[in-house]
Amino acid sequence: MRADNNFIFIGKIVKAHGTKGEVVIALGQPDLAGPELETLFVKNFAGDLLPYKVEEAVLREKSSRYSFFVKFARIDSRTESEEVVGSEVYKFDDAVVMPEKETGPASLIGCDVFDEQGTAIGKVVDEMHTQAHPLVEIDYGAGSLMLPYVDEYIVDYRPEDKRVIVKNLDRFIE
Repeated sequence: MRADNNFIFIGKIVKAHGTKGEVVIALGQPDLAGPELETLFVKNFAGDLLPYKVEEAVLREKSSRYSFFVKFARIDSRTESEEVVGSEVYKFDDAVVMPEKETGPASLIGCDVFDEQGTAIGKVVDEMHTQAHPLVEIDYGAGSLMLPYVDEYIVDYRPEDKRVIVKNLDRFIE
């Protein structure tokens, strides 16, 4: 998804921290960040904002400068955290009210997720509605991921069976 008026720039990832995939974000405004954030959006080289679930977050002040230490769910090593150094980080502006008709299905939470071959992937545990499209959080054996609810990834939604059929997950799961 592209950055637009519904996302607020909070800072830039300036370095990897530690060995477990933590990063340090230099903040533009310290009041925009905090440990209550659940999802942040990292801008990739193409200018798309990719959702990353926040596992841990700590805001620290040193010499009147603020640093935001973050552990993302999908980044588990120093090598992986070094790959996002230099990326801009945004948060979704919660003040934006989404019309009901643009939010997709009533609720996917609790639905079982399968790939096109019928292999069980996991379960939908949360949803997030954005201006561009809804995102669904899928809990699977190795962790969780945020998947855009678009035709590129969601093949079918079967509310009567509480099933979601997905494809192209290799782009999100290593």
